[in-house]
Parts: sequence; structure tokens; C-alpha cells
Amino acid sequence: MSFKPIENRSLHIQVFNIIKDRIVSGQMKRDEQLPPEAQLCKEFQISRTIIREAIKSLQSIGLLAVSPGKKGTTVSIPDVKLAQELIYIHLKMKDTSLKELFDVRLTLESSIARLAAVNRTEENLAALHNCMELMNKCRSLDQATELDFTFHDLIVEASQNSVLKIYNMPLLALQRDLRKQTIKRKGLETTAQYHQEILKSIEVGNPDLAEKTMRTHIEHALEVLQQS
Repeated sequence: MSFKPIENRSLHIQVFNIIKDRIVSGQMKRDEQLPPEAQLCKEFQISRTIIREAIKSLQSIGLLAVSPGKKGTTVSIPDVKLAQELIYIHLKMKDTSLKELFDVRLTLESSIARLAAVNRTEENLAALHNCMELMNKCRSLDQATELDFTFHDLIVEASQNSVLKIYNMPLLALQRDLRKQTIKRKGLETTAQYHQEILKSIEVGNPDLAEKTMRTHIEHALEVLQQS
């Protein structure tokens, strides 16, 4: 597959976009080798410096992997953790409001609980029960906060939806401090009780109940945080 010559001042950006579009559209497949620098220079009719800048930029976002030896530069799939971290940083620096965050939680996590009630496996249930056992024994606020984080993450796992996991992780991370405040105000026992009810609804495979129970849990957490 050849590339056409390009003309503009921002040459490396154009090369970056052309190769990126080829990869994202599926014209270039995962692990496919990028043509040698000399060939790219000839096809684009630009210098090696421009090609190297574009390749470096593509490598920085994970679309290309550069390996020494015969493998050379190949197409790769970006690590989603980078995108999640950027979303987290953006929302954190933007000073996202409590209402905005909980509006999303009510919509997203209620739907996740519903899916979990339908799609959960025995392995998912075992992991959730194990988390609940640890939470019931827990007396540390810091540990309880981490277990709360884990519990909600396990529900995402139980939904069997990889897209939801990608979107939900930055939101979970953004709520870490809020979760700690909520648990401190509600108490460990109340938090564990809500989680137990959510787990029961998922375990019996009742999507309506799972959605309702999760919504009640989140609404109560918001009420607690809004108290002066």
C-alpha cells in the first residue's frame, strides 16, 4: 500500500494523521510492519526527519511499536490506561462538580448493576463475595475505601462489558476521596449493608432490583455528602 506526496508546512502532522487514519480504519492491521523510512520518504516526498517525527508521535500514543531488529516498526493497539489517566486528569483539573459526577454515577452505575445481574458468572459472584467478607471484617477507613473501590469495579467486571470498564475507571478514580468521606460519615456497617443488598440482587439475577438498589445506594451517598 503506497502513500501519496503531501504539501504543507505542518508535514509531520499530516503524515501522522494519514498513517493514523490508515491504522484506525483497519487498512493497516495490528502487527503489520510499517514500510522502511526510505520508502516512506519517497512516497511522501519528504525528509527522514519529518517521517521520524510522525513515527515518534504515533509511538507516543501507542499506535506504533518500534522494536530493534527485523521486526522494525509495527502497528499496535494503544494502552487504554493512558486515555483513562488523561480523562481523570482533565476532570480533576476542570473541578467537576458533585452534581455532575453523581448524575453520571446514577445513570452509568445503575445500568452496570442491571447488566451485572444478567451477565454475572459464578467467578464474578465469588469475587464479589470475597470482597464483601473483607469489608465486613474491615475496621480501617483507608482499607474500606479501597474495598469500596474494588467492589464497584468488580460489578463492572460482572457486567461483561469492556466498554463500560474503560469509561467507568476514570470516574471511579475521581471519586476516591469522595468515597472515603462518604464511608466516614455513613459508617462501615451502613456501607457494607448497601453493598450486601446490591450483591444479593445481582446474585439472584434480578436486573430491575439491581438497578434500583444501586440507584438508592448512590442517592444516599449524595445525601450524605451534601450534609453540612
